[in-house]
Amino acid sequence: MAPRIPFCIAVLLGCVPTGGCIVDVNHGNTVYSCAESQACPSGLECVNDICVSNAAPIDAGPAESDSGPTAAPLVGGDVIFYSFDDEGSPSLIQDRSGNGFDAHRSRALLVDGKYGQAREFDDVEDNNELLLIDNSSLFLGNILTIEAYVNHAIGQQRAVIFGDEDPVGMQDNVEYALLIDAQDRVEFRTNSGCGTAPVSFVSEGTVEVGAFHHVAMSWDGATIRFFIDGVLSGEHAQSAEPCQSPSPRRYRVGRRSDDLEEWNGIIDELKVSSVAKTASDIQGSMNYDSAVLAVGVCGDRLLEVEACMAGQQCCTTMCTFENEGTACDEGALCNAAGACLVGGGRIVDGLLALYEFDEGAGIAVGDTSGVAPALDLAIDTEAAVTWGEGTLQITAEVIIASPGNALKIEDAVEASNELTVEAWVAAANTTQAGPARIVSMSPNTSERNFTLGQERTAFSTRLRGSANTDGRPVASTPPNQVTSDALVHLVVTRTQAGERRMYVDGVLRSSSVVEGSLANWTAYPLGIANEAIGGRLWLGTYHLVAVYGRALTDDEVSANFAAGAD
Repeated sequence: MAPRIPFCIAVLLGCVPTGGCIVDVNHGNTVYSCAESQACPSGLECVNDICVSNAAPIDAGPAESDSGPTAAPLVGGDVIFYSFDDEGSPSLIQDRSGNGFDAHRSRALLVDGKYGQAREFDDVEDNNELLLIDNSSLFLGNILTIEAYVNHAIGQQRAVIFGDEDPVGMQDNVEYALLIDAQDRVEFRTNSGCGTAPVSFVSEGTVEVGAFHHVAMSWDGATIRFFIDGVLSGEHAQSAEPCQSPSPRRYRVGRRSDDLEEWNGIIDELKVSSVAKTASDIQGSMNYDSAVLAVGVCGDRLLEVEACMAGQQCCTTMCTFENEGTACDEGALCNAAGACLVGGGRIVDGLLALYEFDEGAGIAVGDTSGVAPALDLAIDTEAAVTWGEGTLQITAEVIIASPGNALKIEDAVEASNELTVEAWVAAANTTQAGPARIVSMSPNTSERNFTLGQERTAFSTRLRGSANTDGRPVASTPPNQVTSDALVHLVVTRTQAGERRMYVDGVLRSSSVVEGSLANWTAYPLGIANEAIGGRLWLGTYHLVAVYGRALTDDEVSANFAAGAD
């Protein structure tokens, strides 16, 4: 049986059932939707809700016509796309490709860009760059395209647009990077084999300082081509096969990893694609106004969507939802949320503590995981809570924590170097901050092993690793994830490689890095709704809380979401 895709991409992107999700049948990559406004860039037409180069029909297979080849969709950034529009947090830059490669840790300013907003960098402020977590999907070998609109403020200064370049002399110091060199040419750097010196290629033309220009490089495995404002500006025969570095990488926008070669100026519409774009692809991409032509907008403001795979999830070829109960794979049915799931219950492998709130009364919340010793929680003010059928509502100041330290969680996490925290909750309002503590393993407001909390309309998490002492930097979802009294499924995972992932209702909403290991954890109590000494009250209703000593996979998060809250 083919691998099962647990979610329709329409669900992943928060699309409504009435349209906006488009199948790309030609490239297998991201395309632009024109489902709502029927608007497309100059030279392209809206056909079957897709921006295409002519009006030839698009169907599910290769087609030919007397007028030429099948119309090709406008290929966007199918791996990464930062448009920098509608950013809700200065420290979280949303990847609009749908792949969840959000960037973090930036003090770069939001300014007017080529289309909508952009990011302005300088070499004065620390942490000015955008930082991406490493992921094997970011290594694209010798078939890729990198493009962006840039406005460079200082000429004849080598500066990084995007890449993973480390200091010269380090082994495997670059997988790929796009820069402007000291002669104002577009430069692409990669390697020709692990352990060897990097190789560099430059454009023929130069990029004017002090104005927006579109720069791009495209590599089809045989030839590297440069484009400036959509016009070919040099090509180099190059059939080398770059090596994927065995060491962890840090992809950055705006500077090199050693804080050198900083960008001075503005970067907008940054896209990284796993295809070698043609001149017409690049021209279409550079003419696409992602701010004005905000068509097919999904729940988290993603403008681009990936192709559905027919027969493997709960959507038609146009990504509309099927009815609940529709067969979508062998032994699997669609659920009301659009997930394609094989029958079964919650994931129990690695479970350490589970709270199902079935007590109905009293001042104790029982740990029903069955993992000894039980880690029950004590409620210090019974009048501050209201029990329901499988729920516990927090209505006033209260402390709910384990009387002793959560040793079984500490021991298991230190041994596995992994963690999952899960909660089904409904927040009472969208103004709680601090962050207000939903689940926390901590003794006070300044020390912790982990905290899952609410920060107004976003959810946030802090996680202690050997490279930090207080769980910072904070990772947050995009804003507008919290709705008063709306039940949501929250999951935070941390893998052995250090990747921290946050999910809301089964959808990946944030990814970041927690450096080092989890071996420096301390014996702290586990609590919900507040700190163990008070001061960070969270108001709302609990349906379920769970802690695992390992990182659940995407499919396992999906399974727990499908299993429901009660």
